[in-house]
Amino acid sequence: MALLFLVLTSADGVDFMGRPLGSDFLNVWAAGQLVLQGAPADAYDYATHGQVEWLRFPSLATYYGWHYPPPFLLLAGLLALLPYVAALAIWLSASFLALGWSARGLKFSRLAAWAFPGLFINITHGHNGFLSAALMLGGMRLLDNRPWLAGLLLGCLSFKPQLGVLIPVALLAAGLWRVFAGAAVAVLGLGLISWLTLGSAPWLAFIDSLALTRHAVLEAGAIGFGKMQNSFAAARLLGAGIETAWLIQGLTALAGAFAVFVLWRRPRSSLADRALALALGTVLAAPYLLDYDLMLLAVPLLLKAHEGRIRPWEISYFALLWALPLLARPVGMWLYMPLTPLVAGLGLWLLLSNRLPPRQNPV
Repeated sequence: MALLFLVLTSADGVDFMGRPLGSDFLNVWAAGQLVLQGAPADAYDYATHGQVEWLRFPSLATYYGWHYPPPFLLLAGLLALLPYVAALAIWLSASFLALGWSARGLKFSRLAAWAFPGLFINITHGHNGFLSAALMLGGMRLLDNRPWLAGLLLGCLSFKPQLGVLIPVALLAAGLWRVFAGAAVAVLGLGLISWLTLGSAPWLAFIDSLALTRHAVLEAGAIGFGKMQNSFAAARLLGAGIETAWLIQGLTALAGAFAVFVLWRRPRSSLADRALALALGTVLAAPYLLDYDLMLLAVPLLLKAHEGRIRPWEISYFALLWALPLLARPVGMWLYMPLTPLVAGLGLWLLLSNRLPPRQNPV
């Protein structure tokens, strides 16, 4: 109903509050326009990239920056061949269908997909959470039967590097060498294709933009620390200085990596528990994370629902995890409470302390 209201009250792609529909998708579409103009490196120049956004939406009140590595520019260029609203519709539909494909055969997959609050958050932001979840879920489900394909899917998460930061740790811990090799091929292949297609200029511009992104977006809090969901933002939200916040981010990242390594090394860990460990560890390790990235939690939720036989008290934790995308931002902005790192840390502690059920074979 809310999505229908947004569409019906919009005009020329602008909602009733003056924001573009699928607001964050604007940075993808604008970057794609620069690719089509033969200037892909300009996507990393805030002034030039912002001008493309304002040309499409003259009343735009804020700037939506482009921070992705060059391989994503190839997809952005394809989407920019279409008008903004049409490109947004195809982007969300195609990525949601990809998530549905990766969840095929799972019990409750349709109900969980339509009901998960992360879906609403992702659609309203026009973001890439469906694609991220589809790649991780597909890769996880193919680990044993199709290791090379599993690796290729997991390696494609490099389009958003912070979400794949612990994948090498997990694969090395489990000794999944063919999956690791497939992931490496995907990462290197995407980088090579983007270099051959777009040249070296976008890569140099991307590297140069990292310092500005770190300062403006993360350290200066341009987005707002209540909106961000990582440990750095949590520390800043509670009043810590920049150096202290980075120290906390580093320590929680190490803790997440340790938990993932231990849990993936356990031979009796179920696929659902491994997925839960990887998703929660990623939440703690990612230096940049917003609530739409919590679509990644759909992966362990779907696998756990399919696995079944959850102890009664565990239902409370998974219910909290399910509702987290809806709660995380308002709790952070209004109550100044960094909910997401606390929930992630709690889940990893439960897994490490053997409080979740042992491995079971799906019926």
